[in-house]
Amino acid sequence: MHTQAESKQPSAGWPAQRDVESKPTDAPQAAANGKLAGARGEGTNGTLARCDAEAAIQPEGHTMNESNVAQVIDGLAVGFEEFKAANEEKLAALQRRMDEDEKRRNRPGALNSMMEKGDALESEAADDAPGYTVLTKSTLASRSAIAQRLGLHAGGNPYGEAPEGVKMGDFLRAISGGVAPDHVKSLVIGTDSLGGYAVPDVLLPGILSALAPSSSLLSAGANLVMVDGTAGKSFNIAGVHSIPTAAWRNENGAVAESDPAFRAVEITPRSLSFQFRVSRELLQDAPGVEMALNVAIGQAFAKEMDRAGLRGSGTAPEIRGLLNTVGVHVVESGADGAALTNYAKFIEAARKIKEANAPAPTAVIMSPREDESVALFADTTGQPLRRPDALANWQFLTSSQIPTNLTVGTSTDCAEAYLGDFTRLAFFVREGVSVQVVSELFAGTGQIAFICHARLDVAPLYPQAFAVIKGVR
Repeated sequence: MHTQAESKQPSAGWPAQRDVESKPTDAPQAAANGKLAGARGEGTNGTLARCDAEAAIQPEGHTMNESNVAQVIDGLAVGFEEFKAANEEKLAALQRRMDEDEKRRNRPGALNSMMEKGDALESEAADDAPGYTVLTKSTLASRSAIAQRLGLHAGGNPYGEAPEGVKMGDFLRAISGGVAPDHVKSLVIGTDSLGGYAVPDVLLPGILSALAPSSSLLSAGANLVMVDGTAGKSFNIAGVHSIPTAAWRNENGAVAESDPAFRAVEITPRSLSFQFRVSRELLQDAPGVEMALNVAIGQAFAKEMDRAGLRGSGTAPEIRGLLNTVGVHVVESGADGAALTNYAKFIEAARKIKEANAPAPTAVIMSPREDESVALFADTTGQPLRRPDALANWQFLTSSQIPTNLTVGTSTDCAEAYLGDFTRLAFFVREGVSVQVVSELFAGTGQIAFICHARLDVAPLYPQAFAVIKGVR
């Protein structure tokens, strides 16, 4: 049971009532106030209601009149508008996120639907399916865009920037027992004995933004699909196998049959790890160590993601790359391979892709050696060879992960070139980066070792949108 004194306490979260200047009221006004209170059933003669109102809205020793009431109402109105202005944007943002979550819950097949349609996940505005967040090439180019897509609003800062003092160096110092701010230590999740510490979400944009420029596949347009814990250890997505064949039919005639248009693609994220070490002094004292750490971690993952995404065998524990995926076109360069002297092989590969009704290529990835050969293409007079109009908008990218010592026939100096619409390729990241401390391994030299882990797989959503030129010398 609430007492009368308790009923006078202000509600939590509302602005405090403003002091107003009060003037003594005259008898007629007091009588009018009493009649008003009596009409509301608050007292037989209005005395009790009047006392309650005066105690709630005016200082002791003052009386209330119509002018005072108006001032109080005006003050409350102004306070409410200030409160509304300060909070309505936050409420609007919360409502938008609730609406987005509701739409995602109502679209259980959203990710598969986009893949079935060959959408390639290009639209930044497209809704993610439940459990999946798609990061496209344009998103990966910006920390703030990555953080926005991941729903990270770190420390009240604009999207993407970690709160002041939360940096990769601080995180590594914290997990290795070094000096680190308390608010950074509070972000450490996990234990070293149980597989390592999860990198805090606010630091992921820095790693992912460093990953993209170092990966030729991501630079060509491949997507990162962040998979949360709702997906199983392995799961299936729908990929395009072939374009259905349409046929004319007579009235009441049978509908023509065609090969299955879609295929089930099993995604099995596998562990990818590497180790690096740093001296205690450098980790603790060096300025700018955060950027160096992000770049080192991002490039280490990017190099192997490129190699496996292009040439992975698919034999555990390695993921399967384009070279070993059924449906990817192959263009041979002869029994013993041959050197590239013009753009003919690129145009031949593009023709094969188009004949399969797949999207036209947008990029080619080669070794640095082949990139040099292309740059030195010349006509019979020795003049640089102009790129054909059909290839004018292609990206010509390089990857050091394509070997140049492959054996084709009697040749042992061959390489490969990969082309296609790489927005039809996606890396599925099952969990974020985690870090394990190996403090004893290099203790004798005053160094600390860290092991970084991630789990991922790669899949072309439409294999016939890609081609491999083999035997390039």
